[in-house]
Amino acid sequence: TLMNTLDCTKIQSREDLYRLLAEILPCPVHNLDALHDILTSLPSPTELTFLNWAAAEEALGRYAKVLQRMLTDAGKENPLLTIHYK
Repeated sequence: TLMNTLDCTKIQSREDLYRLLAEILPCPVHNLDALHDILTSLPSPTELTFLNWAAAEEALGRYAKVLQRMLTDAGKENPLLTIHYK
């Protein structure tokens, strides 16, 4: 299982979010559609942990809720994907 942790205290903007995701995903992402496509097509077991999720919610506002909904949907579509919020 591939385990990746994102420290959400480093997120001040959507650009920060996508830059951090690009460091751990197989290809860069610039929007939620691209992120969804990557996550639903991961071929091996993968765990993503969003550490300090409250910091992302504070920095991203409503966008954090949209992101969380998309991550939940991606996890349902790809049984190899597990998402954690801490």
